[in-house]
Formats: sequence, C-alpha cells, structure tokens
Amino acid sequence: MTVTVGAPGTSRMQRALRTDRWGIARAVLLMGIAAMALATWISGAQHVSFRDLRGDIASGRTHRVEVYGGLPPDAHGEATMAFRWNAGGHSRLAEVTAVNGDGGGMSAGSETVVRGDVSEQLIALSPQRDLQVARATTDLTVGTQIAGWQTPDWIAPAAILLWLAALVVLVNGPQPRFGTRWAWFWMIATPVSVVGLPAFLLVSGPWRPDTAAGAPGQRWRLTGGKAFLLSFVICSVLGLAWSTP
Repeated sequence: MTVTVGAPGTSRMQRALRTDRWGIARAVLLMGIAAMALATWISGAQHVSFRDLRGDIASGRTHRVEVYGGLPPDAHGEATMAFRWNAGGHSRLAEVTAVNGDGGGMSAGSETVVRGDVSEQLIALSPQRDLQVARATTDLTVGTQIAGWQTPDWIAPAAILLWLAALVVLVNGPQPRFGTRWAWFWMIATPVSVVGLPAFLLVSGPWRPDTAAGAPGQRWRLTGGKAFLLSFVICSVLGLAWSTP
C-alpha cells in the first residue's frame, strides 16, 4: 500500500516562503525610509519660526547665521529674508519679511515681520555678542518639504520610487493585517503617509514565515471608509497639509 504524505505541509511551507519574500521587501523599504530620514537630518534643514532663531541665539546654541535675501541698508520697502543656522546637530531655516523704513526694532506683534537692521538685532541677542552673521552670496534653494523639513534634492524621486514599491507590496502581497487593502491605501496615499507608510511596512504582515503559515484570521480590521476619515483626523493633529504624494 502506498501512502502519500506531506502535501498539506508543503502547501503551508510554500505560503510561508511567499510571505517571507514580501517580508524581505518590506524590510528593504523600511531601511530605505531610515536612510532618507538620516540623510534629511544630516543634509536637510528643519523649517522653524523666527522666534526659534532668537531662542537659539540667546541660549548660545548657535554662533553663526547665514542670511539670504532682504534689502540693502539704504533701500526702503519690504522683502523676504531667510536665515539658516545649525542647532542641535542639524540645520534650521526661518523666513521673515524684512521692512526698511520708519520704526526700527523687531516687531512684537508679528513673528513674520522685522524692522530695521536685523543683523545688529540678532547680534544683540547673543550672550557674548559673538554671533557671526554672514550674508550668503547665492540664493537659498528651497527644495521639497516633507513634514516640515527641507530635504536634499534626491529625496523626492527616491520617495516616489519607494512609495510605488510599497504600493506594489500592498496590491500584490498577502492580505494585510489590521486593515483592508483600501484602509492601508488611504494610510499611505495621503499626507498621513509620513507615519502611515512606516506603520504599513512594520505591522501589515508577519516577520516570521512560520507565523504566517499558521496564524488565525483577524476578527477586526480597519475598513477603507474609516481609514479615510481617520487620515483627516491624524492630519489635523500633526498639522499636515492635505495633498497627494
């Protein structure tokens, strides 16, 4: 008598191997996100307010500020002025409207308007009055902004490729956990993708093949409609602008 065994086990192993391949893909994409975040921290700049610049100078966290734009000393009118400096191990950016004319001194009523000689006013905030204010000879290039950070030029195309790869994982990979495919789509296709995309790559599938082979089905999963509404709430909490990637 001939007995055939192993077919069910083979099927489970094949499913596990397929899941493991998708897990590897998710891990690679997560490493890509980590690399882009590190590059942005090192080479990018965080957009902050002019008040943050004054605070960093007054606390001695920075001793050099680069100034872009503005008006010549003998000119009257207004123009955009940008400042770039280092504090806390990374670059920061702030923009104001500089006004030359009557009424010098920093405007207490507005964070975005300053009057008079801004350089002298910033130097006066320095505890040792040793602040270096350097006027840049080139224009400030404002690239892509992600979650309040100006990123290096290569980040935007890399982010698009990474997002498309994540979409392939979502559409062609195993049924995701904790949410339907439509639910995860709204989590990665709206501004909430800043947190939604890493979350999808981290928790939407198992990391161990044996877990994938024998895991029971989930009783509750986020649906597409609820995820769409949830994305609005998260965007409001995080202050993210509603736009497509």
